[in-house]
Amino acid sequence: MRELIARGPVVIEPILQATELRRVGMGRAAAVLRVFGRAAVDALVDDLAHRESARRVRAAELLGTMGSAFTVERLAAAAASADPAPRHRALADLGVIRDPESLAVMLDTAAAAGEAVRLCAVLPLIEALAAPDPELQFAAVGALSVIRDPRAVMPLVGLVESADPNVQRAAIYAFDAAPDERAASALMRVATDPAQPGRALAVSALGRCPGAGVFERLLALAADPDREIGCSALLALGRARDPRAYGVLTAELAAKDWYRRARSALGLAELGDARALDALERHLTDASRRVRKSIKLAIMLLVSRTR
Repeated sequence: MRELIARGPVVIEPILQATELRRVGMGRAAAVLRVFGRAAVDALVDDLAHRESARRVRAAELLGTMGSAFTVERLAAAAASADPAPRHRALADLGVIRDPESLAVMLDTAAAAGEAVRLCAVLPLIEALAAPDPELQFAAVGALSVIRDPRAVMPLVGLVESADPNVQRAAIYAFDAAPDERAASALMRVATDPAQPGRALAVSALGRCPGAGVFERLLALAADPDREIGCSALLALGRARDPRAYGVLTAELAAKDWYRRARSALGLAELGDARALDALERHLTDASRRVRKSIKLAIMLLVSRTR
């Protein structure tokens, strides 16, 4: 092994070529390259400046998959690149959004190495949230939604009302996955504005977001003339875990619209109130097959959650 590591520069290049020809997967290549430590990282960093865009992107992806303290530092430098191709890739890989194991390795390493290393990852991402390029913003939001650093909360709140629909949805999803009371006002504005493309997602996220007036706003949205919004609000009422939702949701099990009945059943499962079991069982003979399926699922979830 020592001899192999000593020959690092000789061995690394064939591995990189194999990934370029798709003979070796990124995960396996990263595992091998990790053995060479800084030598491999330095080779990949050199590739970030390669004249071929595909090679630059591949280098950034491998750096992200390797997930070590000095990899974070190098990716942070790439995230500040003027070249959009490696910058996009580096921003995404700083969060390793599609690889939870690599994310765990990166965050554990960052924690062990200290605040300075974690800042190397977080600060370029926060700065990218203000970039004029929506694609860069989207990549940064995706990474920060996984890293969940408290310093990113307010910059992310600002993008809940982004003019770019993809960036807006990504920011709303970040608060659906990691609720924060500071996002409540922005989510309410989006949820009540029919012109907002992320409106339905904002309604859903409100159900997980603590804050004054959230229940009352969801109750009003449940009567919205837009069918999707009204049904999303019924589910969100359950997600909010407010006891006042019990009476609303059980009453909606008798609604004329099968979709409202189905969503109310699932809302009761989210609410987690054992009293709902009797009400759900009374509606197991609903005329709609889809409603019956939702009720059975709700009963199963409630039984598992209230044991």
